[in-house]
Parts: sequence; C-alpha cells; structure tokens
Amino acid sequence: MWKKIWSLILALTMLSSLSATGFAVENKDSTDAGERIVLGTLEDDEGTPEYFAKQDAKQNIMLTRAGDKELFTMTANKVYDLLTTSASGDKYIRKWDLDGHVEFYGELSYSEVLALDYKIRAGLCTYNASDGVFETGEGLYLDFESGVEDSYEVKSLSQFFVYYGFINNMIDNDRTYVSGELTFVDVAD
Repeated sequence: MWKKIWSLILALTMLSSLSATGFAVENKDSTDAGERIVLGTLEDDEGTPEYFAKQDAKQNIMLTRAGDKELFTMTANKVYDLLTTSASGDKYIRKWDLDGHVEFYGELSYSEVLALDYKIRAGLCTYNASDGVFETGEGLYLDFESGVEDSYEVKSLSQFFVYYGFINNMIDNDRTYVSGELTFVDVAD
C-alpha cells in the first residue's frame, strides 16, 4: 500500500517538474550549465561593418582603476535577435593581447515593460566556422536584468580562440527589442 502511495507521489512530482520545464520554453536558451550555448548564425547577427563605423565615435567611457584599458564598447540599437562585434573588423579579444583579464559592464533594456521578467544574455562568444554558429559558454556571459546596470569579470579565456562581444535578445518575437551599451575592459592583474 505504501509503495503505491510513494510511487504516485513520485510520478506527480516528476509530472509537475516536466510541466514547469515545458512552460519555460518561451526563453530561447534551454541548455544546462557547462554545455556550449548556440547563440545564432551569421545571418542572425544584426551587426554590420557600417553599423560599427557609426558607433566608433561614441566611445568615451571613463575608466575608474589605474592600469585598466578599454578594449571596445558595443551599442545595441533595436536588437531583435543577436548582435556580435564580428563584423566590425577590430572589436575582438585574444588572450595574448591582454595585460590582465576581461571585465564587461553596461546597461541593457527591453523595449517593452512586459519583458522585464526576461534576461538579456551578453558577454563574449566565439564563432564556430565548421557549424556556422556563434557560441558562448559558462564563465563568458552574464544574464542582465532589463534596465539594471551590471558587470561581469571573465576569469579565463582560451588562447586558441578569438572572442567577440555579443548581446542576445532572449525573447523570440518580432516586436520586443534590446537597446543599451556594453563596454569591455582589459583589467590589469
């Protein structure tokens, strides 16, 4: 008798956890920590060389620690999917070019108030040419809250990759976009 009751409780618990997971699919990302996270393809990337040429004039962020060096700032202006710095030609990071480690900070916001419960994923990514996709992973990104300034310290980079800045709209619709700025800094160790 008790065996049947425990089996029923276990089955109901599993069913409720499956339904909660299925409900959360509105967000684009559903991977577990430690796995590669595919952000999108070159066609999804809304950044163009012309876009970044216009943004270069806006880089006037004051750095607060002696020895820190600003690497670049990327500006999101109505990003509906994915924005990377790969098309800029000069906004990338390689481990051997750094004096210390990378930190990024900024404020990103959704265009609609109803989207405040969703995060905006931003940070560093790589381009996987064999699969044709941009990827990020654990320790390379932060899920920003909409309208809240935040920062993240990247602890380690691989010497085998070139990293690009990215901003990823986590809402999959045609009306909600992301705006804001993200600055990448070489923090002296």
